[in-house]
Amino acid sequence: MFCNILNLIVIGAGIGFLSGLLGSGGTTFLIPVLAAFFTYIIALHSASVHFAVFTALAISALTSLSSMAAYVKQKLIKKNHVRSIIPALLIANIIGLCCAIKISAFMSAILFAIFLLYLSYSIFFDKKQGIIMRYLPLMSGWVGFQSGLLGISGGSIAFSYLAKMPMEFEQSTALSTLITFSISLIGLIIGLCSHSNIKLAWATGFIYWPAVVLVTPVSSIMARLGMRTAKVLPLLLLKLIFALMMLSAALYMLSSVI
Repeated sequence: MFCNILNLIVIGAGIGFLSGLLGSGGTTFLIPVLAAFFTYIIALHSASVHFAVFTALAISALTSLSSMAAYVKQKLIKKNHVRSIIPALLIANIIGLCCAIKISAFMSAILFAIFLLYLSYSIFFDKKQGIIMRYLPLMSGWVGFQSGLLGISGGSIAFSYLAKMPMEFEQSTALSTLITFSISLIGLIIGLCSHSNIKLAWATGFIYWPAVVLVTPVSSIMARLGMRTAKVLPLLLLKLIFALMMLSAALYMLSSVI
């Protein structure tokens, strides 16, 4: 048990630092690492991806809550944006999550690996696409479905679209946080209500509570250190690190199921 606690603390420190350093990708980094933890440390071979996905979303819900509350207090999240984003986001995300539960761990890993490869390419080569405000509901629905199917909080996907919209950078960040929290909260609820055939101590549904309790505070602390480090590193180096991390995670996910 002590080794498991130590592993989770190290995971929280590493993921938090990378998230702060690169500005996004918390669950994107966390899912492959937790999948490896559940596969090799806990020996959950058949359900490791599902436990990794929903545990990561539970952690994301808690870590993004304080940020969202701060943005609401600063009035950076407006009612008209909430009305445009939330309905389509929630419906599409629930559909995506329900699809994710039904498909096999093998297919989940393949889909997630493909997404990571695309993200690696788009970040490194700075792939851009224009988007205007009237497509905000469509964008939020697409982000919600993708996030649900892949089991990620959607912050990095959402921000890539929001950054191209006619709004301030701070507001793009605020809306991305709103999307992250909303998607993570849905994942937390569905993860709690899901039935797992594997009986794991200290778990409810597909959520492993020791990981939530240990990773959440450690990652929040290390994220601040990562943010300070990012200020002194060149942008090209940060993009290269992000792309290589995504590529490595994709290759691991593929190798674990092939």
